[in-house]
Amino acid sequence: LHGCERHCDRLGRVFKRLAEAAREQSARAVELRLIVVRDEDTAAFSAPGGEIVISERFIDRHALTDAEIAFVLAHEVMHVLLHHEAHAMALVAVSNGPNRRRPLADLYEDLDADLSLVLRLAPAFHEHEFEADWQGLLLASVAGFDPHEQAGFLHKLARDATSGLQLT
Repeated sequence: LHGCERHCDRLGRVFKRLAEAAREQSARAVELRLIVVRDEDTAAFSAPGGEIVISERFIDRHALTDAEIAFVLAHEVMHVLLHHEAHAMALVAVSNGPNRRRPLADLYEDLDADLSLVLRLAPAFHEHEFEADWQGLLLASVAGFDPHEQAGFLHKLARDATSGLQLT
């Protein structure tokens, strides 16, 4: 595990089970890689190439159980398998007009700099999050993690949330 210090065995066991279950569901899942960071501001995220990132400080801050870690990682795995990043960038590109082709880096800049664009696309982004939650719950369940225990993460997140945005 790249960057792991404290939760290496747990993360390795959980991720291995998820990756095996994901490979049974999708040939693209063989590309999955887990990267562990210790950044205070990072929770978990995925990259389109199959990198799944989680912060050990996030795990500590929420005292996550194995099932809750499985839910978080499975959520990120589903973003990759469902191609959510590509879909989001296609929406940004379309918002620029059908005849205006721009490099991917420019599309990310548009998303970072244009609040009105983010607000227009928010329903699609929320749909991605809910889809990743639901499909992630199913994937982690297939991998043998109890769905009720996985949902403990959502209860912790709701308890600690300071805004509605954090609840998505």
